[in-house]
Parts: sequence; C-alpha cells; structure tokens
Amino acid sequence: MKIWRLSTDRSVMSITTCSKNPELEKTTLKTSDSDFKGMPMLHRWESGLVLTRKKGRTKDIAHFDGLTVGFGSKTVQIVEPLLRGLVEFLPVQNNDAELCLVNTINVINALDLEKSDYSTFEGRLTYINEYAFKTDINYSNHPIFKISQDPGSFSLVTDEFRNLILSSKLKGFEFVELWDSESSEQMQNELEQKHRALIDFVDSLPGKRFNWDEAVKLIDSGEAVANGKWKLQINDKGNFILGQLEPNGEYFWIQPTYIPPTLLEKKWHIVEKSNE
Repeated sequence: MKIWRLSTDRSVMSITTCSKNPELEKTTLKTSDSDFKGMPMLHRWESGLVLTRKKGRTKDIAHFDGLTVGFGSKTVQIVEPLLRGLVEFLPVQNNDAELCLVNTINVINALDLEKSDYSTFEGRLTYINEYAFKTDINYSNHPIFKISQDPGSFSLVTDEFRNLILSSKLKGFEFVELWDSESSEQMQNELEQKHRALIDFVDSLPGKRFNWDEAVKLIDSGEAVANGKWKLQINDKGNFILGQLEPNGEYFWIQPTYIPPTLLEKKWHIVEKSNE
C-alpha cells in the first residue's frame, strides 16, 4: 500500500480570492487557504466568489490558494460515496466552473515520528523530509486524511482514492508518492541516494554565494536563490515562497508564515526560477 500527497498538475484551472478591484473584493469568498485545518466548516459556510486566475484545460480539479484544492461537479459525484464523512464539499461561486472546495476533516495520528525525518521549531513540526506512517492503522477506512501533527497541511490519499480517480479518467490530478508500506530498505536507500544527488547538483552550481540579507534583496528584485534542498523566490502574486526539493526533482512550495532559523545561517546562490 502507498500513501500519496494529493496535488494538481499544470493543466488545471487556478482560483483565488485575491482581487485588485475593490468592488469585486466585496463579493469574493472570505475564507482563505489558512482556514483549512481539518475542522468542520460546512455548518457556518457562506459561499462567495472565487476568481479564475488561470482557466486551464480541465475542470475536474482546481488549485486554490496554498495547499487547498477544489473539485468540479463531476469529480464530487464520483468520489462522494468513498469520501462521505471524511471531507466537506464547500460550494463556491465561479464564472467558469461549478466547484466545491475540499475540506478534509478526517484527521488521524498516522505519522510514525520515530521513522520519519522531520524538522521542528519551538516544538512545532515545520517540515517533513521523509515520511513514514504507522502500520497498525486500517487505511481502508481512511482513503483521504490529514495528519494530526500538521492538520493545516495538504491532504493525503491511499491507493483506493488514487485508483478511483485514474479509473474514472478524471484529469488534472497529481499524486506524489510519500510512502510505500512494501518498499524494501534497498529501495528506500536508492531513493535517498537519488535525492542526495539532486541536492548535491544544486549545491555544485557555480556562482557567488550570498548571506541571508543579500539573498532577500535578490529575491525582491525577481531572482530565485537556492541552498541544498531549499529554494526561495517570489510567485506570480508577489508572495515570498519557500520550496523543498523532492526526490522526483520537483519543488514542493509553501508560503511560510516564518523562516526557520537554520535557513538564516545558510549561503545562497542565484538559480533559475521555477514554475510553482
């Protein structure tokens, strides 16, 4: 059995609540990505307008600000029997598609802290570098869930959910493998070696190295900077984002609320900007 991070590919539509039009701002959804922390919201939900930032080629799934996704009406109809009681489908208004934001309320203590590789700050889990999940949980009851240590993060899904999406030929879904219960130690070592090779390649790139203050100035001027598995840049909305290099060569991006102190001590070099 595998556990996957639910994500979207680059073909999907992108929706947002941000508007530079003051009049339009009055009707936009008042809920943001930071509100999705595994708690029920349907009982107090007030639908509002979400704006299309990019139309995309599919309406089966949409990327909302941050780590939240929206499902199209076709997708909701297909997955609702499997996900009943585990998520809330929160309807929103959009001129291009019929969408519901997905609020995963199934939060379980599934992360194996002894076998996972993670970072903390002031006792709070900040980043998970390598995932390991508890094996005494019946995951057939949890086709979608969030981990109790970080319920504000992305939704996780099992093979059952992924297979349903693939067999239904829904478009725009991306599943990033986080853990394989049947993976051998050799396979895990090979994955770690591949990841280390990618990090070493980034660190081997030529160019001047900059301290934190210098790096921030470069980022503000439109550059991207990197150190090892970490990458920093400004996204197309003008927000400061932090990326973590994954074994597949892609970066997983977040908009950090604070910067871990360890990053302030690193030396950074200019690299090509990524498409988040």
